[in-house]
Amino acid sequence: MASSKPRIMVVEDEVLIAMMIEDMLEGLGCEVAASFGDIPSAMNYIAKSGDQLDGALLDVNLSGQTVFPIADLLQ
Repeated sequence: MASSKPRIMVVEDEVLIAMMIEDMLEGLGCEVAASFGDIPSAMNYIAKSGDQLDGALLDVNLSGQTVFPIADLLQ
């Protein structure tokens, strides 16, 4: 049976912040589909299974790079 919880991807390069966000999302009734700290890993995941996501929470600045390519791919 498929989950009725929204599937959310987290992209955050600060590990403790990512863990806090994941806990918050789960507390709100979401399923954390995946969590990434870098752009290439997140983009690879989206290319393979992005259509299974209901949303994403993105840190705009990942180690000096913007996540706009990820946002564009999610569109």
